[in-house]
Amino acid sequence: MVADKQLRVSLDRCKDEGKRVIRMDINHDDEPDVWKLVAGSKQKGTSVDVMTCKKVDFNHDGKLDMATAYDDRGVIAAEQFDLDFDGKMDQTTYYEKGNKVRVEWDSDYDGKPDIVDQYKFGKIEIRERDTGGPDGNVDGKSDYWERFKEGAVEAIGYDDDFNGSVDRWEQAERPETGGGEISADSEKTEAAPTGTGAETAPAASPSPSPSPSPSPSASPSPAPGKKPNK
Repeated sequence: MVADKQLRVSLDRCKDEGKRVIRMDINHDDEPDVWKLVAGSKQKGTSVDVMTCKKVDFNHDGKLDMATAYDDRGVIAAEQFDLDFDGKMDQTTYYEKGNKVRVEWDSDYDGKPDIVDQYKFGKIEIRERDTGGPDGNVDGKSDYWERFKEGAVEAIGYDDDFNGSVDRWEQAERPETGGGEISADSEKTEAAPTGTGAETAPAASPSPSPSPSPSPSASPSPAPGKKPNK
């Protein structure tokens, strides 16, 4: 469920090595709570300094709660949040040309993503989950999918033998229509795509909407709700 290397490389821009670190003390307690990483870049033949990453300690406990990576043009490339303030990042969002394409959630806080949202043109298309199956073994393979249309779930996919691929799709229940099973043969190829001053906090809704911009002291919102039982 982890993003491919091409997306993950953007997180390297938040590593301190080879960069100048600017420290800021927002709440004036003599301890830094905002860090800006700056590196040299060639743009149109001219050497310029660009900010590659901004890191923030929202609750001033000395631990990073947010890290946002930028490309050389200053466009957001990736961002991470520590949702439970334990010093470990629990949500990672990836962007391509400034557009959100993938969000990974670690909802059980074990250091590995178990919920992945795939976006296209700014709208969620697929949410995949590693529910752990009957034995609760979260192995990094998706076994439950939700396919969205216009922000609403239209179909649910199940991996009955827990091999990481969809075995059957069922139409999602809606007030005007009943649920029904959809042929796995015709739908299987439409499972999740291949893995593929103010700060920004993640949305609280299970179907994330554009993020609000709280002050540095604001707390990030929790991950999507509990994983479903099949």
